[in-house]
Amino acid sequence: MNLIKSTGTFSLFVILSRILGYIRDFFIAIYLGSGPIADAFFVAFRIPNTFRRLFAEGTFCLVKKKLKNLQTQYLIYWS
Repeated sequence: MNLIKSTGTFSLFVILSRILGYIRDFFIAIYLGSGPIADAFFVAFRIPNTFRRLFAEGTFCLVKKKLKNLQTQYLIYWS
């Protein structure tokens, strides 16, 4: 029963998020249209979000950790 309740709650919030996203896009289209101002608006949000995805969510952190581990193994092997 708890699994069904959790699944229903999760589904409800996913549907709510989709509806609110659609409404947000609707109002952006009304106010900005489809010109260069709208393009600049979307680029202004895309650049910081790209950096957030790369640095904050661990993509480069994992690579750095792996390289540090390989460097340590290399130093231990050759010393």
